[in-house]
Amino acid sequence: ASKLADAGGKMLADDTGELCAALEAAGGEEVVVVLDNCGLELVSDLLLVDGLLRCASPPRRVTLHAKARPVFVSDVVEADLAPTLAWLEEQGGG
Repeated sequence: ASKLADAGGKMLADDTGELCAALEAAGGEEVVVVLDNCGLELVSDLLLVDGLLRCASPPRRVTLHAKARPVFVSDVVEADLAPTLAWLEEQGGG
């Protein structure tokens, strides 16, 4: 059965358990995060990275990949990271 069918027809499924198991099995391997969309999705990606860096012992390496040039107006490019991180800091992050 598909994940969608297992989720009772819901559009979203919580795969937290599978993610945690995969990260644990990977040990200290590097985690690569491919950034896609700005806004809430980028903030969520950065919060995930923060959690990965804080929770791993020893700390793991996390590499972020942004697009060199946007295909769509919402695509994350490297220049989006600094203002987004600054905004998170203003909100009490850190």
